[in-house]
Amino acid sequence: MFEKGEKPKSSILIVDDNPANIQFLAKLLTNEGYNVAACTHSESALPKILKILPNLILLDIMMPGISGIEICKAIKAKNSTKNIPVIFITAKSDSEDVVKGFKVGAVDYITKPYNAAELLVRVKTQMELQQSRKSILAMNKELQAQSNAKSDFLARMSHEIRTPLNAIIGMSTILSQQKLTTSQHKYMQVLNSSCDFLLYIVNDILDLSKIESGQYQLESNSFDLWDTIEKVCENTSFLAHKKQIELICNIDFNINQYVVGDSVRLQQVLFNLVSNAIKFTQKGEIEVKVICKDDHQPDKLSLHFSIRDTGLGIPKKQLQDIFEKYKQVKTEKTRAYGGTGLGLPICKTIIELMGGQISVQSQEKKGTVFSFFVLLSKSQQAEKTINKYFLKNKRILIIDNNET
Repeated sequence: MFEKGEKPKSSILIVDDNPANIQFLAKLLTNEGYNVAACTHSESALPKILKILPNLILLDIMMPGISGIEICKAIKAKNSTKNIPVIFITAKSDSEDVVKGFKVGAVDYITKPYNAAELLVRVKTQMELQQSRKSILAMNKELQAQSNAKSDFLARMSHEIRTPLNAIIGMSTILSQQKLTTSQHKYMQVLNSSCDFLLYIVNDILDLSKIESGQYQLESNSFDLWDTIEKVCENTSFLAHKKQIELICNIDFNINQYVVGDSVRLQQVLFNLVSNAIKFTQKGEIEVKVICKDDHQPDKLSLHFSIRDTGLGIPKKQLQDIFEKYKQVKTEKTRAYGGTGLGLPICKTIIELMGGQISVQSQEKKGTVFSFFVLLSKSQQAEKTINKYFLKNKRILIIDNNET
């Protein structure tokens, strides 16, 4: 079975109450270069397994006292032995017995009388699979260590970059308030916008490093939901108006005003999605809509958000990757907008941490709708009373240069 001179150091434990069987198997396996140990009593099987930790166990099902099935269960119940492959050896060949053996964790089933060549092939196969499994586990451990090191590096670099960046932003703000020439004022606008964009990138990298290292956690406080949503719309409205895009904030006033959750992270998600909508929309409108759906949970609110735009749209073949890290929609038009490709994956993580999900629907040149829901707890804080009928029977004049 092995090349001449090849001496595998793998060890095999044979558990069988029949000395003749043990003698036959031991000789067969020893000749192939395996280190073989044996146990004839079921009561001493588990202690011996724990002592020598073999690479493979050949276990007779019909053991007196404790059956092979029970021994296998005990092996799989312990962290130190659960990954040791067990091959059942028995004269029982009923399918019911075979299924029972696999259910308790056996990897193979060899019936008596033995075919020597077949048995050796099965043993070798399990040894190779175990070695492959060990290699994969070691590789995963190394990759995890590298990932942790990368996340730690990104976190430290993000903090290091923020320190001088805060000084630059502060000084540029002070300079902007001084008397400047037209050219100097233009230069300061470029500096300020570049600082804002760099800070946005640094924040994304810092968030991603926390997510990948498992340190990303949500706060839980009572907050004003209406105010949170309106702040996002207010903070992005100047960007929309600058492009002559209509920004509509549509909140169902039946929604509880006060909820319990992380207002900062919810605001981050909304700001990101609305900003993206504005970025990729050249004309038309953007609507932020919020409704509450009954999910039959007395202490929870299922809040459903949608951000609809009339922008460029996303190609169908790229929709499935839209929430993957470092991936962006790539077209001739979108390359000019820049970005890290981290915003949507971070939004997805935040939403899922809030017990929700996010999805997207889009049609090229007609626009995109990002929809998501989150589960927030109801707050005991007193709600404001809103008269939803204060405009009923009133005459209203609307003056706007946008027909929509």
